[in-house]
Amino acid sequence: MKRTFTRISFYFIAICILFLLTSCSANLITSIESDGSGLYTQEVGFTAEEISSLSSLGTETSICDSTQSDMSDMPANTVMREEKRGEETWCIFEAPFSSLDELKSIYGSTDITINDISLNDKKFSYDVSLDMSGGDFNSALGMINMKWIVEMPGNVTDNNADEAKGSTLTWNLIPGTDVNIHAESSVGGLSSIRSEYILIGIAVLCLCILMLVIMAVVVFLVVRRNKTKQTPAA
Repeated sequence: MKRTFTRISFYFIAICILFLLTSCSANLITSIESDGSGLYTQEVGFTAEEISSLSSLGTETSICDSTQSDMSDMPANTVMREEKRGEETWCIFEAPFSSLDELKSIYGSTDITINDISLNDKKFSYDVSLDMSGGDFNSALGMINMKWIVEMPGNVTDNNADEAKGSTLTWNLIPGTDVNIHAESSVGGLSSIRSEYILIGIAVLCLCILMLVIMAVVVFLVVRRNKTKQTPAA
């Protein structure tokens, strides 16, 4: 079976399954900049009730702190932090990368199949596959809300995501299936500017032109009126 996620992710998923924490949420997020650098994040969220039920583990440290000894399989520069989101506690593991090659290396350590991650002629291509078809956890994983999120550089031009919001694409991970994740974007130049800013610019330009036309009409009417007043009556 391929290790679709790293050891840290499986650690939290195992806890969710063991204590039947059916509202557990896990996000695997890749944020990519136009120069190929970015941040790979694994985060798992627990409700206040779930944290309370985990007190039977008998540890004085938080659920997030207790995993630091299990970070040996994570990239060397991984940083762990704990974040409160309302009443939820999120354990977040962040691994920065300075190039697409470093991102591929991170993915390689998790046995993700890389079909294409490249930037050519201002076109960014992202295509990976996740093997979710095997493993003893499959039936239990169905209770956990897992998402694969990619924050694309530039302007997204094509994708097969379940949800798209601007340059942020989200895929719902379903155990028992093979998942293909595909997206493309244009990077650099006018095409990388968000469409809403382009529309705003066009609106401002049209407004300026309209104001100039109105001013020209007003000047024309004033001049014409003055000439009419200056013309002596016959």
